[in-house]
Amino acid sequence: MAFSLTRFLYLFKLQWAENKKSYLYGLLALVGIMAAVLFNVSERNVQGGVFFAGLFSSAFIFTSSLLSRFANKTQAISALMLPVSALEKTAVAVIYSMIIFPLLYVVLIYPLVLLAYYYHWIVKGDLCLLYSYNTLNNTGVLVLLFFISQAFTLYCSVVFSRFIMVKTAVLACLIYFGVFLLNQEVSTLLFKDVNPTVLPKGYTSRPPETVTISNFKHIGASNNPIRSAHDSLLNTGTKTVAIPQFEIGPSTPYGTQYFLSANRKRNTLRWTVEQTVTVQHCFFAFHFMLIPLFCWLTFLRLKEKFLA
Repeated sequence: MAFSLTRFLYLFKLQWAENKKSYLYGLLALVGIMAAVLFNVSERNVQGGVFFAGLFSSAFIFTSSLLSRFANKTQAISALMLPVSALEKTAVAVIYSMIIFPLLYVVLIYPLVLLAYYYHWIVKGDLCLLYSYNTLNNTGVLVLLFFISQAFTLYCSVVFSRFIMVKTAVLACLIYFGVFLLNQEVSTLLFKDVNPTVLPKGYTSRPPETVTISNFKHIGASNNPIRSAHDSLLNTGTKTVAIPQFEIGPSTPYGTQYFLSANRKRNTLRWTVEQTVTVQHCFFAFHFMLIPLFCWLTFLRLKEKFLA
């Protein structure tokens, strides 16, 4: 069955008509929970964490329910009998999960962030700063991860027949830790022959950060032998020693990498080295392609159900 815009629009309206009460009650509950949390949080970094944690968790619950009717045999029969194609069902689910829900979340929750800021800063007089979402690096990565997680959740919702959210969460955790371990191996491989002091062409680096040690003489006698030994040290100021032996620090293979000098006990130098632009773009394209890949797999799974 070919894609039809008319059938798609009818299915889009039907999705809202059948679930509008649960959607509205869910949004009200979400606003209440987020308001209770945000009005008790005054730190800027925690504000951002709460905002994105609420987005990911609520979107996960919402997206898991979009195609859950296909998990139940009774509901699946009535849903499969609708004169619409698998592609149209997939398109409706994608629009609800990746466009409508995040837009509603931002429209409803970000004003709560502003109200919480006004409450803490103006009413209570707390030292509260408004979280800024213009840090494109971190926010851009979170947005990309959000869309990947939505596409992944859609796919899992048509693959698993029972305990969809539990199985999806467990599988996501296994994939996360697997990717984390894989990143370490890929980072070691990509940065194997890189010397932060003499970088190959295409790599960029920031000046090394130094960790310095200062010893200050304590004024006053002490009977504690450990304290006395500490008090006997003279104020020697700061000292930095560069050692041409480096250890790769944990990071992502497609972004930045940290190189630490070998002498970690006293004075340590840390270089921040960025991978070549070509490699960064390749890794970004790979992550971006996961979104249409999971959507396509969801379509294929729905198509199998139609043919079964």
